[in-house]
Amino acid sequence: MNKTIKPPTESQIQQQCVEWFKMQYPKLKIAASMNGGYLAGGYRSFARHKAEGALVGDPDLRIMANNGKTLYIEMKTPRGVISSEQSKLHKELLDMGHTVYVARSFDEFKNLVDSWMVLNFDKQ
Repeated sequence: MNKTIKPPTESQIQQQCVEWFKMQYPKLKIAASMNGGYLAGGYRSFARHKAEGALVGDPDLRIMANNGKTLYIEMKTPRGVISSEQSKLHKELLDMGHTVYVARSFDEFKNLVDSWMVLNFDKQ
């Protein structure tokens, strides 16, 4: 019997990334955007969260490091598409001098984070 292996979901990839990050860099902070949660709650939930400060297109993860450095990472599956809202906000963040990456796998996330750490801090 041939079983088709399902590729991991964006949520599964993100959870693996967060778990790895917390073990690899225990002194730093990682936080998730709650955009997916409020979008699933319908219009009322969306309107309330937006009024509370939620940003449409907010990258999925932010890594807060020393010296005020923050890395924003948008998680996508290999076939995931960046929305126009995400693209617009990512460009605005980049124009403000922030670092924004898109990671499409656990390995890509690890490589992006480790490279960013070396470029900015040598080692944390």
